[in-house]
Amino acid sequence: MHESLKRSDRMHAINFGKLYLEVYGNDVSQNDMKAIFENCNMNSDSAFTKIQASDFEPKVVEQVTQMISAISKATQSSEREDNKLLKQDK
Repeated sequence: MHESLKRSDRMHAINFGKLYLEVYGNDVSQNDMKAIFENCNMNSDSAFTKIQASDFEPKVVEQVTQMISAISKATQSSEREDNKLLKQDK
């Protein structure tokens, strides 16, 4: 929700800038643009800026690695069984 509101504010600021350019044309200086947008709250924190890497569950990577390993072992076992059955059929 927080990010959605920030995005909405930014779109409002961009649309305001477009309107300003349409009204005043290309006669807008860089200082004018800075003055117009200085209070648009563009530098506020994101909901994600305060998240620390240590706050994430580190075991997720371990669990994914274990799942991949288990799938790999199961696939290899299945291939060995298939090869044994093929040899028995001959």
